[in-house]
Amino acid sequence: MDFQSNNAPNSFDYNNGNTPPAAPPQKTLAIISMIAGIVSIISCGGCGLTPIAGLILGILSIRKKEDGKGMAMAGIITSAVSIVIGLIFWLIWGIAMVASYAASM
Repeated sequence: MDFQSNNAPNSFDYNNGNTPPAAPPQKTLAIISMIAGIVSIISCGGCGLTPIAGLILGILSIRKKEDGKGMAMAGIITSAVSIVIGLIFWLIWGIAMVASYAASM
């Protein structure tokens, strides 16, 4: 006895080509990359982990050919800018500490 009704609106008969709807495109890595990049810019480097995570996730998103390439590029660019700003900050801080130590001698 057949319990499945062919007239039901949500029944899928794979033999007749009636397939379920496709899954929505994935943008998760691109979105997280962009958010991490923006947070790292706002927090001036965010302890170093946030821009690195944004950079890696943006590159992974592009390599996986996910949707949201613009968001992934934004995450990569903002993360890279944040890394450069952080390196400049630490370089200036290091020079100031050495100069302060040399002046106190």
